[in-house]
Amino acid sequence: MAKGGLEMNIARHAQWLAEAGHDVSLYTPPVSPASMMVSETKVKVFPYESRMKADVFSLLRLFRKIEGQLPDYLFIHHSGDINLGILLKSFFMPRLKVIYFQEMQIGVNKKDWLHTMQYRRLDAWISPLPGLGKNTQERTHIDPQKIHIIPLAIDMQRFLEVGQSQAEIRQALDLPLDVPLIGIIGRYDPHKGQEYLIKALAKIRDAGLEAEGLLLGEETRGEEGGYLPHLEHLVKELGLEDKVHFRPFLDAVEKAYYALDIFVMSTPNETYGMVTIEAMSCGLPVVGSNGGGTRELVQAEKTGLLFEPGDVDSLSESLKRLLRDPGYRQKLGEQARIEAQALYSHHQMVKQLEHLMDQL
Repeated sequence: MAKGGLEMNIARHAQWLAEAGHDVSLYTPPVSPASMMVSETKVKVFPYESRMKADVFSLLRLFRKIEGQLPDYLFIHHSGDINLGILLKSFFMPRLKVIYFQEMQIGVNKKDWLHTMQYRRLDAWISPLPGLGKNTQERTHIDPQKIHIIPLAIDMQRFLEVGQSQAEIRQALDLPLDVPLIGIIGRYDPHKGQEYLIKALAKIRDAGLEAEGLLLGEETRGEEGGYLPHLEHLVKELGLEDKVHFRPFLDAVEKAYYALDIFVMSTPNETYGMVTIEAMSCGLPVVGSNGGGTRELVQAEKTGLLFEPGDVDSLSESLKRLLRDPGYRQKLGEQARIEAQALYSHHQMVKQLEHLMDQL
């Protein structure tokens, strides 16, 4: 969890395209999380650190090191680099296809002449969800035909089979074996909303239902000693010391999902939520906040349930419903797995990217 989601997605996309037979080069600051993630793959890594916002000449020199061949496609993952890509295309590489991956909502209008001019030169804009594509149309003057919906994906095989039973995983993590376990996996951060689950567990206990919670992750680097102590204090305040279990982040995070019976996405306005897809692929029903991208990833009454953002009563009622009806809980989880396999496999994503490149 110390690696940011953006860096992890960059590394994954580069690796998956390379595995599919493409010649992929990654331009990234030296000793970045993304470069470390692909260090033992087929991806070529070129350290690059701009000294100014549009240091196009430094990047051009790096491109020319690739055995004298310039790239056909430039995938940009950070909006701040769009201008750099456009300058490369405009002045040095007219045949270069510049494609931007949108991973965050556009919060303010970007309809001014500068952004309009930049976006007009883009060859494609990838949004991972229809809602983000609509957000782009509302906030910019980009040609709607350049917007393509390609969901962010995961290495599905990693999450389909872990080789251990739920009991074995719980035992290894020192978790209770015989009670329903509800969990959140992610950084300890006020924006992630772990406290909502803690408060909901208190209401579940007061209703006479058996359930415990698992919070797995680590604090944001540089912000240690902030939110996690707050959560621990809240647990003590509510008398839930024996009901809430804190565990550090696991590299084999897929095992943590299989320890759970229900997954909670409590972030009030998560743009996408890779953990939601991971949980679904592991056959978990997701109780998610009805906001942001979560309401598009989770189909209410089909792959999970939605609760009102930040509303502990709404969350606890959804959880009570699943705890009281294990059959319904299992049905939602099975459908979640089917949908995740159909829509969010990295093989599917690579095919969609290849189709897009062929069109450009």
